[in-house]
Amino acid sequence: MKQSKFATFSEEEALTHTRFLKLIADPTRLRILSLLSQRKEIGVADLVKYFAVDQSNISHQLRLLRVAGLVNCRRDGVRVYYRLQREALVSAGDATNALIQSWIDGMEAR
Repeated sequence: MKQSKFATFSEEEALTHTRFLKLIADPTRLRILSLLSQRKEIGVADLVKYFAVDQSNISHQLRLLRVAGLVNCRRDGVRVYYRLQREALVSAGDATNALIQSWIDGMEAR
């Protein structure tokens, strides 16, 4: 078998890509990100109106996105508002593009 000049991912790199891809693979989280991309920020109560799930489910999904650094939140009294973290999304997009490009480069090197 011919060995490619392109290195495979390290275990750590593979885990990083896998975590991100799993995070956005959830339909609810993907829809939340899409809705947030259309607004400067939106409250949890307003987000719930777009989904057939309860507020606790939406809050859980938002927490996962926040922990991953893809969204930020701010409190205004009892309300919590979320917005996208542009820098994190750009970084994730760059990493995903690099991942796919490495596959393409590997195919072309065969």
